[in-house]
Amino acid sequence: MCGSNGPAAHTVIVDNLIDLSVDNGVRQTGDEAVVLKGGGNVFARNVVKAGVGSGPLLYLKSAMRTRVTGNRFHDGRAESHPLMVLLRDSCRNVVVGNRLSTAARSDPLIVAYGASYLNRLRPNTFRHR
Repeated sequence: MCGSNGPAAHTVIVDNLIDLSVDNGVRQTGDEAVVLKGGGNVFARNVVKAGVGSGPLLYLKSAMRTRVTGNRFHDGRAESHPLMVLLRDSCRNVVVGNRLSTAARSDPLIVAYGASYLNRLRPNTFRHR
């Protein structure tokens, strides 16, 4: 969703089921399920499920002032590293009130790297097998 580069900014994605765990004819173009970049995005009350690929379910790429709230992320890939949300070179984002679960034995993760700062990443609920 949103391609490998993501939309430029001000994208609102609310109340959707993004299910990549079944063969419904939709093919991922990259490892990420959803990519958002730029400023002022909203990703809220969505259900994101993965069963293929190896990347994060949500990738905030050079994003700022993006709100990620009230979502349910589930990774059914038991063999994969359960990286749920990845923030790369991102600042002033709010990632709160989400439920993250995985079929893997290790905890699901929210990871910030690169020039990432002033991001609010809690409280969220994490569950693993």
